[in-house]
Amino acid sequence: MLLATLAVLLALAVGRTYIGDVYPVQSTSMEPTLHASPERVFVRYERGFTPRRFDLVVFSAPAPDSGAVVKRAAGLPGESVLLSGGDLLIEGRRLGVEVPRPMPVVIFDSRIEPLEGNFSAPTTPMEPAPDGWGLDARGRREDLAYTRRARDDRYTSDGIHVPGRHEVNDLGIEGRFVFKGSGKFSLRLSEEGDAFELELDLRDGVVLAARLQRRSGMAELAVLASVDRPGQARAGEPCSVRLENVDNILIAEVAGQILHASYETNTPLMGVVDEDHRHLQPRVHLAVAEIELGIERLLVVRDFYYTVQGPIGTGSPVSLGPDEIFALGDNSADSRDSREFGPIRLVELAGRATRVLWPFSAARHLGGLRSLLSVAEQ
Repeated sequence: MLLATLAVLLALAVGRTYIGDVYPVQSTSMEPTLHASPERVFVRYERGFTPRRFDLVVFSAPAPDSGAVVKRAAGLPGESVLLSGGDLLIEGRRLGVEVPRPMPVVIFDSRIEPLEGNFSAPTTPMEPAPDGWGLDARGRREDLAYTRRARDDRYTSDGIHVPGRHEVNDLGIEGRFVFKGSGKFSLRLSEEGDAFELELDLRDGVVLAARLQRRSGMAELAVLASVDRPGQARAGEPCSVRLENVDNILIAEVAGQILHASYETNTPLMGVVDEDHRHLQPRVHLAVAEIELGIERLLVVRDFYYTVQGPIGTGSPVSLGPDEIFALGDNSADSRDSREFGPIRLVELAGRATRVLWPFSAARHLGGLRSLLSVAEQ
């Protein structure tokens, strides 16, 4: 990593006019992808290029003393863009499962913060272990519910939790678990009047079956997808399990096996009009019955949540010209972007932000996107 950073710096010293330049990160608008001062990013000059969706592009914001800014190319030339319910809609629809996306934002990490106080306490106390936590649920069922409001939280570069201001829609829960015994294990998410659940049947610590399910309102659980003996996990070995809801697409992972399903709309909560109480509670939930559970790591994540500040592309769709993009900041609540100053013309783009160069301890590649159907890394 250090050698790569030094190589880029040397290349700049030789030919920065033709290769690129280094820009300071001056605001929190791209947190947690980019952190404000002292981080500096390398921008590869690409005059007149057409970015891919979610590329990190650099341009001069049309505001006094703004200087060069980094944003994501959310809407591409010729498209209709609308931000609604926190989601990005292109041509009136959410993005499909095949579209690469930015990595989700972690809002809870058990390696940074304790489970106690952030998840409800089980009836049987969890026991600290060298590699995490242990929970003995033999002869009973134990439930752990995420006790924080699911808002647009984030972590700073030094692991400090920053509370958000807006309740988000799309959440995920994932972790590495060790199963001992025979019973059941489930992860559950709720959104508006829906509950989505990944349920595992276990025998002697091995996953026999996995079911991706949905309960709409008071209806019975409906199985959306299922698989027998998923993945290659063995008894007593850590097993990666994940449940995520992104743009009305449900993604479940069990030991490297992916299940997925999509749905059109959420079931509304009857009579609820308060923006802060439009979802079922708790939003994130873990349950275990009749087995011993080891928790090596537990994460709660969220998708980007686009707020409706600014008049452009929020109340009604904006149509982009053949040479325009719609640029958005990752930290939407604290970003001035195309929602306020409108589309950006391709000729105004200086290039792509490709690397963080400074400080050396934070040097990293930028611009990587993920497939929803790829196996999560923890």
